[in-house]
Amino acid sequence: MENQVKTSTENKEQQLKKLSKMTMIRSLLPIAGLIIIFLMFNALTNFRMMNNLPLVLSQVYVTMISATGVFFIMTMGGLDFSQGSILGIASIVVCMVSKTSIPLAIVAGIAVGAAIGAINGYFYVYRKIKSFIVTICTMFLFRGFIKYLTTNAPVAGSAMLINFDSTELKLACTLVVLIIGFILFRFTKFGTYLKAIGAGEKAAMFSGIRTDRMKFLIYTLAGAITGFAAFINVIKVGSVTSSGGNQLETQILIALVLGGMPISGGAKVRFENIIGVGFDKNPDGSLKYTKEGAHSQPRICFHEDITGKEITTTLQTRVKELPNVEIREYTVMTDILVEKGICTGILAKNADGDILKIHAKDTVLATGGIGGLYKHSTNFPSLTGDGLDVAKKHGVRLEHLDYVQIHPTSLYSKKPGRSFLISESTRGEGAVLLNGKGERFVDELLPRDVVTQAIEKEMEKEGSDHVWLSFEAVPEETIRGHFPHIYEECLKEGYDITKEPAPVVPAQHYFMGGIYVDHFSETTMNHLYAVGETSCNGVHGKNRLASNSLLESLVFAERAAGKIAGREDEEYESNYDAACCG
Repeated sequence: MENQVKTSTENKEQQLKKLSKMTMIRSLLPIAGLIIIFLMFNALTNFRMMNNLPLVLSQVYVTMISATGVFFIMTMGGLDFSQGSILGIASIVVCMVSKTSIPLAIVAGIAVGAAIGAINGYFYVYRKIKSFIVTICTMFLFRGFIKYLTTNAPVAGSAMLINFDSTELKLACTLVVLIIGFILFRFTKFGTYLKAIGAGEKAAMFSGIRTDRMKFLIYTLAGAITGFAAFINVIKVGSVTSSGGNQLETQILIALVLGGMPISGGAKVRFENIIGVGFDKNPDGSLKYTKEGAHSQPRICFHEDITGKEITTTLQTRVKELPNVEIREYTVMTDILVEKGICTGILAKNADGDILKIHAKDTVLATGGIGGLYKHSTNFPSLTGDGLDVAKKHGVRLEHLDYVQIHPTSLYSKKPGRSFLISESTRGEGAVLLNGKGERFVDELLPRDVVTQAIEKEMEKEGSDHVWLSFEAVPEETIRGHFPHIYEECLKEGYDITKEPAPVVPAQHYFMGGIYVDHFSETTMNHLYAVGETSCNGVHGKNRLASNSLLESLVFAERAAGKIAGREDEEYESNYDAACCG
């Protein structure tokens, strides 16, 4: 068994190395392209570019510095077309103030850039105007100011400015900005929050990140960085003309896109990577999909054969990292607190038997299903519907308590405790059900209730405690790679599913009824919410499609968080009503 697991691990490592290599190659292609273009132009100019490298580099320092701030903006999903105008205005200010003091001129340039960035941030964040509209408006507005200020003659600065024009200084300033930007992005909460917003603003907000403040700060910071670049810009000639800053936004955009930034903006990471859920992928990096019961085609993202465990374990890990969350282990809710018909928190008991009153403006019940009430269940024995009892006690509406789903295939065992689920995706990959005679008796990909009834009928006819699930048609590499945990669990029970079928029996799996909630997961009691299996939101009906519970839990938990945060999505509301209530 150890050798089999080792082989599976080695295969996965090889796939990951191959994927990593392909990703690295794609990342290096823009650099390779730039090198080729550079060499080509050198060849066409008899290597004059190489001989005048300091002059060539002097044209990119400003772009590189300014691009750092725009990189932050695009990472969070915004755009900025005003950087050229910011550079022009800040350069004029640097020139004017330099006649008094060079250090003061640098500070003034940064302050002016930050002020214009703050204007962009204000209208984008707090007035809810699209970023490209806001920044195009400020681009033309301040471009007009530049034209006005330079109508008669270029704005000249102090003669001392030219003394600072050295390759060493410009290179040092550029490297300092880039290094600080890199550190902020990769190793600080600032970078984590930035990427979280780009991957999903709502998810970032629900995790405790003050997204509006963060977005405003980023636009202000980007303006300040370009304001600093203004100093590098003016020390070359010591003045600013009407064309100051022209085309800078275009140069920045080209540089970032060539560097791999999506033209649409947004973090270069998916939700799964921010949160850390390791969904299985194809060699090219795209998500793998599998097929389950009543599905017409592969549509399910998965992680090996333990997708639910992967999601919940990862979410638990991330929750523990949040600064605004307190976790109380070995503490059990015994009741809710109610004042004038409104939920105000919960009563709980800790490991020492102490009764705790935990007050809250909003309370969310996520107490799971009722599997502990059944002889055979894939749920933990502790899930006995306690949340339902509490809700009923206080007159909170319950609905469809008879909507209980029995999963067709749990591993048959005489051992007490939680039944081991054999995923429906095994049948999607080709596993078939057999009776005691080795005969197939049902279409395995019919809805769960139909397959369950067929199994129970066959067991009754044969007088047996189980039927058999054969993996004969499933390639061995699929069993070991896609279903490693099922394979190992069956081995523990004495069945090698690469060579023989495993005994299976229907078991209680999911509770579709529960505490009635609306499309924001709010119960009939104000400020009391319910999510997950303890709730009944109507999306499943009497039966449930495989894996839809994971989607349902995540979606309706997000809806509850949105309502609590005061950000109901009216468009979603109308769509929900049309789909479910029309």
